[in-house]
Parts: sequence; structure tokens; C-alpha cells
Amino acid sequence: MTDRFTDRLKLNLSGTGTELTPQQLNENFKSIEKEFIQRSVNASWFGAVGDGVQDDTAALQELINKTPDYSILHIPSGRYKITSTLQIRKQGVRIFGIHKGRYRQGKGVTSIEYYGTGPCFQIGDESLPSFSGFQNVQFHDLAIRYEGTDRAALNNPFSQEVKRGYYGKGTLGIQDWKGGGVTLDNVLIEHFETAFWGYESDVDLFNCTEINYNKTGIHLQNRSSQFTSLALFTLGNDTALDLNSSNGARFLASQHIKDGSSSDIPIRIDDFMNAEFIGCWFEGLSLEHRVTVPSFIQIGATKETKNVALRDSILAIADKFRDKNDDNYWSVCDYFVDVVIGKKNFSG
Repeated sequence: MTDRFTDRLKLNLSGTGTELTPQQLNENFKSIEKEFIQRSVNASWFGAVGDGVQDDTAALQELINKTPDYSILHIPSGRYKITSTLQIRKQGVRIFGIHKGRYRQGKGVTSIEYYGTGPCFQIGDESLPSFSGFQNVQFHDLAIRYEGTDRAALNNPFSQEVKRGYYGKGTLGIQDWKGGGVTLDNVLIEHFETAFWGYESDVDLFNCTEINYNKTGIHLQNRSSQFTSLALFTLGNDTALDLNSSNGARFLASQHIKDGSSSDIPIRIDDFMNAEFIGCWFEGLSLEHRVTVPSFIQIGATKETKNVALRDSILAIADKFRDKNDDNYWSVCDYFVDVVIGKKNFSG
């Protein structure tokens, strides 16, 4: 850092000098953040406004296209209207916002608001028949939401109850095509047909990611292996996790809350080997929803699935509910785990 910058700081890194108040420390950290923003490539330089009205698609695409591999791209707080897919065909690009969450009171959140069809962000090129080579793309501190009008209703009764029960038809939040190494850190994705779709997307890492009100939350397919999430939170999706034709997934301290419906299973693991859920929270729909979910986790619907482990986790699924029409009692979940094909090597 330059002398001009360090002179402005009051924090003495040698450990001597006057003790600072929390307010002074906070001002110092804000100065550091401002310096970081100024030194990264900023979306505003390319004409992005973030007012929720102007179409910022071209500006953000130019931001991505005109920066080299391994660049740090900064998108300030605001509502960025995107009307067609943002293509990422770069290696090691890191996209930083300010904070995830729903945009309230005009400040504090970087909200990418999608009005198109297909992916909002696409990593790689579907026309390539083999490995794309675009790896290690990172998303930090932002929200990605579908806001268009081409909507379909979710089956999830909780989402309907809170008036968030819709998704964009034919949409994806982030699609990774044969890349891998995708990192989501403090990211929120809402209201897509699929929030994250990985095809041959290896060694991805999701940290403190929220996946809410989607038809399908995370879909991993065709050798999308060695996936790790830490403190993943899913809420009100028809299906939260769909793990298919891959090998190796670890979910550490994840929370899966009120996902599923009478026709949708919250977690599907099929033609898959080696999935672990450690220290997780599984919470079903409430008695008030009067819905029976077929199972919370389904293993091996069409092909043998092996080595699925649930360890040190908590099951919070209510007891039976009473049908108001016929006074019969029904369970809110027929099975917590339904092993269809692959009964060997299941541990809980």
C-alpha cells in the first residue's frame, strides 16, 4: 500500500500506540474496503448503473469480456437488470458484490435481477464437445434472482404460503459447462428453474450459500464430482438437491428447511457414489401445510447408488397431521430415507 493510504489508517499493525474504539476500527476497515473497490475492475466503468431500470446486460458482459483471466471484478451495491445470459469464458475470474440478500431500502446489497431465459450466468461453451477449460470462477457477496414475468408455480406449499412460490420457466441461475472449480461464497440464488446446474463440473465449493424458492436447487450431473458445501442453506424449493451420475459430495453443517411437496422429493441421489451429510439439519413441512412428502431423501431411483452417509445430523420432521375433511391422520413424510436401488453400504 502507498504511504498516502497507510497514513490515513489509524490501526497500528506493530501492536503499539493508542487503543482504538470500535467505531474507529470500523472506519479503518471501510477505508480498506474502499481501496479494494477502487483497485478492482469496477462495473460502473463500463456503464453499469444498478438502478433496476436500465438494462445493464451489455455493461456487465463488457466488464467480463475486457478483463483478462484471474481478474477481480467488482459490482457495487444496486439492482442490476439483466435480460440475456452473461457468458463467462475466462479462467479464474472472481466476481465480488457487496452483500447477498433481497434488495431493500436502496442500499447495501448487490442484486443481479434476471429477466431472460436460459442461464443468468453461463461458464463455458455448450458447443464444445469436451472439457471447456474455463475453471475456478468465483462469485462472492451477491444475490442472483429471477424477476421476469414468464413464471410457473412451485408445488412447495410453504413457498406458496409466503407468496414466493414461483420460478422462471426455462431459467438457470448459474450453469457450469465442463469447467469446474466453481466457488460460491455468501451468495443467494432465488426463483430459477434450476439455481445451480453443473455438467462435468468438478471440485466445486459452496460456502454460506442460500438456495431458496427454486424448482430445483443444485443439480449435479455427468461426473460433476468432488462437490463440497459448508453451511449451505436451502428453503422452500420443490427439490433442494438433485445429485445424478456423479461421484463424491460432502455437505457439512447444511440446513434443508421446508423443501419438497406431495410430488417432489427434497433430496434425490441417483446413480451416485459417496455422498456424506455431516452435522446437518433436515426440517420438513409443518403440520399446518397438510402435505405428505413421499420421502425426504430418495436414494437410487433408477440405478444403484452406494455409500451414502448421514452422520451427527438432526431430523426435525413433524408427526402426523389431521385431515380437516375426513378426520384421518396422515404423516408429513412417508419415509425420511427411501432406498430404492442400492441398499448396500448405507449408513446413518
